[in-house]
Amino acid sequence: MVNVFVTGATGFLGGELLVDLSKRKDINKIYCLIRAGSHKKADQRLEKIFACHADILDFNRIIPVPGDLTQDDLTECLCSNKDLEDIQIVVHSAANTSFSPIYDTLIEQVNILGLEKILNWCKTLKKLETFLYIGTATICGKEITHQIIKEDQSPDLKSTHLVKYTYTKMMGEIIIANHLPKEKILIVRPS
Repeated sequence: MVNVFVTGATGFLGGELLVDLSKRKDINKIYCLIRAGSHKKADQRLEKIFACHADILDFNRIIPVPGDLTQDDLTECLCSNKDLEDIQIVVHSAANTSFSPIYDTLIEQVNILGLEKILNWCKTLKKLETFLYIGTATICGKEITHQIIKEDQSPDLKSTHLVKYTYTKMMGEIIIANHLPKEKILIVRPS
């Protein structure tokens, strides 16, 4: 039985993944970082995800952890939470996915600085087996068109990005490689 920590559990991909994970018998507990000002608000946000899927939310197994990737003391809060010491799998699906340039600063705060806070916490986890990062296939940049993109073509710091979101997801992959051992990293790139 494993313990899992999920960011972005109330988002599009993260919500789908959370509901699927909740049905697995080999998972003991799923802790979810929820952007909420209180435990009650965090509970309500999780309830909406499960209601949307007409599924049962078991708060004995699905445990909200109120917090925010833009929170200055997020790493310290996660490190001080004794319930999180036995996490084996971290699924980082949280991201600001806006394509609007008016959100560029927030996108970097969430997708780069927030990721670094999660990674700094992960480095303290003695039982961490896997860090799963939800990236994007568009990290290859706008230059590569009409061809099959191979794994070794990305991430490439020389690529040009149409939006800050894809740039931050590319940088995220680079940052992860600098924080965790290669054998603990699993990157998925939905397109």
